[in-house]
Amino acid sequence: PFLALILGLMFRSNYIKSNSDMVAVKERKAVKVAKKQLVKADKLMQANSKDEFYTEILMAINNYLSNKLNIPLADVSKENVKNTLTAKKVAPEKIEKLMKTIETSEYAKYAPGAVSGNLKEVYDDTINLITGIEQDLNIKKA
Repeated sequence: PFLALILGLMFRSNYIKSNSDMVAVKERKAVKVAKKQLVKADKLMQANSKDEFYTEILMAINNYLSNKLNIPLADVSKENVKNTLTAKKVAPEKIEKLMKTIETSEYAKYAPGAVSGNLKEVYDDTINLITGIEQDLNIKKA
């Protein structure tokens, strides 16, 4: 029992220490939050709700970028994101594809009737973009 108590206190101390830095916690959980929103987008895609689908994709991308890059959500703009990702040495083709996906989603959000496209392709591109950016950022940290 005494050994279990000591181990429990050590694990608790380590847990508190790892969760004390809110920036690091948000950065760690960025992908998890994006996955939740992408699951919701997938359901909207299955229901063929284009307007809500593009809104959810845009929210997933913006929230991911805000959490991962430590940019306040209000300051997430294409220019800020592009500059930050370039500074973190993310591949230029991924940045351009991200900008294109954001533009498509914004266009669909603000001009909903004018959008025609393959929702599955946008969904898959978004997943691939987040995965690719995540890999590039993790490689740069190591």
